[in-house]
Amino acid sequence: MPPFLLRLRAFVSAHRHGHWFVGKANGTRVQFFRYFFVGGSSAVVDFTVYVIVLKFGVHYLVAKLISYCFGFTWNYLLSILWVFESSRAFRKEISVVFFISLLGLLWTELLLYFFVDTLSLGAIVANIIATFLVLFWNFGARKMWAFK
Repeated sequence: MPPFLLRLRAFVSAHRHGHWFVGKANGTRVQFFRYFFVGGSSAVVDFTVYVIVLKFGVHYLVAKLISYCFGFTWNYLLSILWVFESSRAFRKEISVVFFISLLGLLWTELLLYFFVDTLSLGAIVANIIATFLVLFWNFGARKMWAFK
């Protein structure tokens, strides 16, 4: 192993906050910290796809459905690789995560409808607010039911 990797490995092992970025995510605070970054990158994927699909003239609720699918896939892959430890068989785990994400999508769509059609906010601003609010649902539900 190259010397710089050995030094980095020793630093991470010795540094008391190394687990915030590297290694197993022990504890809810570390998991939420990591999920914040995973969620942030998922939000970027979701937002980018949302804006692109809106540019094609697709209705904002349909655009959200499409972009949410992309964000969900990105989020799930990073979550199992970096945030949560897989605790059950793949089929059961993906089923629970999918159900949680469907409820998250429902919350998002309802919030979007409320913000756009009731409060007359723009679709992009409404999407940003809804995404932030649903972040807490997605983390909490995944922590409690999907990745115990």
